[in-house]
Amino acid sequence: MNNYTVIDASQIAKEKWQDFTDKNENCNIFSTPYMFEVYRETPNYEPFAYYAVDDNMQIKAMLSGFIETVKPGFLSSLSKRAVMMQAPIFDGLQALDFVLSEFAKIMKHKVIYSEVRNFIFIMKDEIII
Repeated sequence: MNNYTVIDASQIAKEKWQDFTDKNENCNIFSTPYMFEVYRETPNYEPFAYYAVDDNMQIKAMLSGFIETVKPGFLSSLSKRAVMMQAPIFDGLQALDFVLSEFAKIMKHKVIYSEVRNFIFIMKDEIII
């Protein structure tokens, strides 16, 4: 069994992040450090990126997106959602399972719900949409 740790964007070099996304054929702009910075500058958005890394600090899975506050002010805590504009990218199903379960724990008290857009998973040479 593989041992993974979840880290966030503040704990990884942007170059390592970009390299992982560049090498993944199912990745698009939405998982890159560039979009993270765009989200950071967007009003009512709080970007996130989480990585499952192995014992050698190699990225094995990642997901990224933003927390959107739909209704700022008094109702803000009731109007936050996590949005991933691309499905998680991963090198193995165990790493994917790990990063998703940790993401659920992290977001449990931060958002009302999470949504994934533009998702595609490649499993055993089959495309599952």
